[in-house]
Amino acid sequence: REVKEQLVPEAGALAPSPDWGPTTGAYRDLMPRWKAAGAAPRGVDEQLWRRFRAAQDTFFGAKQTVNAAQDVEFRANAEAKTALLDEAEAQILPVTDLGKARVAYRELLERWSAIGKVPRDSMRPLDARLHAIESAVNEAEEHKWRRTNPEARARAEDTAAKLEAQIATLEEQATKASARGDERAAQQARDSAATYREWLAQAQQAVSDFSG
Repeated sequence: REVKEQLVPEAGALAPSPDWGPTTGAYRDLMPRWKAAGAAPRGVDEQLWRRFRAAQDTFFGAKQTVNAAQDVEFRANAEAKTALLDEAEAQILPVTDLGKARVAYRELLERWSAIGKVPRDSMRPLDARLHAIESAVNEAEEHKWRRTNPEARARAEDTAAKLEAQIATLEEQATKASARGDERAAQQARDSAATYREWLAQAQQAVSDFSG
């Protein structure tokens, strides 16, 4: 009886707490102490139990009410973020105007943060869609950098020039071989020149990818 009379006010003091996690743990710790105290006289024990239980019901009822309201809020947030992603994907993807895409992505992040939390099971799919937009903008920026990198352009132009020079050399070798009647050597030179022309086409495409 003495132990339980001490536990009842402890439980009552916890009832109005809004610290849901720690207070839930505190009530969990009180229960083994209640059981370990043993039975008080019958009438007293029942009265003490009702008071002890009422304190817990008050706390857990308030917690359930808050959690229910929070669930509604989080679900609404998830719907808002889904609609925001639909809008952003239509506006940004595919990235054709990097400047506009950057501005739209920054606005997306600001609005995203303002919406707030979502249910746990909605986090991953929503974050995955947001990350896909981020990746598309980043890839467009990287592509632009590659196309405007003067060192990379110079290397591409140098490669194309070397291939053109090699083709000219092989064509000259083919002409000389034909003139002296060595058709086998002439054909080998022409075949090599054809291979170099394929490489040259690729190199010229790389040069054309640069916007300067």
